[in-house]
Amino acid sequence: MILFAPIEETIKRVIHPCQRWAQAAGHPDWKSAVQEMKAGKVLVAQGPKAGKSVLDLTLFFEQVRNEELHSYADDLGRVWLGLKESFPRSLLDRQDQDNRLRDLLQPKENWATKPLGSCDGQNGAATTAHDNGHGIDGTAV
Repeated sequence: MILFAPIEETIKRVIHPCQRWAQAAGHPDWKSAVQEMKAGKVLVAQGPKAGKSVLDLTLFFEQVRNEELHSYADDLGRVWLGLKESFPRSLLDRQDQDNRLRDLLQPKENWATKPLGSCDGQNGAATTAHDNGHGIDGTAV
């Protein structure tokens, strides 16, 4: 027989991802971590994991935006939080470099999502009878 815990007990055990992050950063709770960050300190701890759901990530970064904090996630999954002016210049430079690289890797135009028949006849693309508003059989399209 499987026993289930009452919902009240389950809710008590659920920890908000911001609380978990604050504890990993050495603070008893999110509120004290925010106070220290607003006072000019940049804190770092392992960020929420993206698994079957991204709910933890969504809740975490939504709260970070609400607190008007700047964030940087490094390659190891650590999340740096604080006021932007408190971040080390080297970390902000690396974030700018990461953003430029990401922008370079983004395709300018996603040809795979263009509707069929959307060729405009430029760049050497073949033109058809459809280009002049008439079908192949000469009838108006």
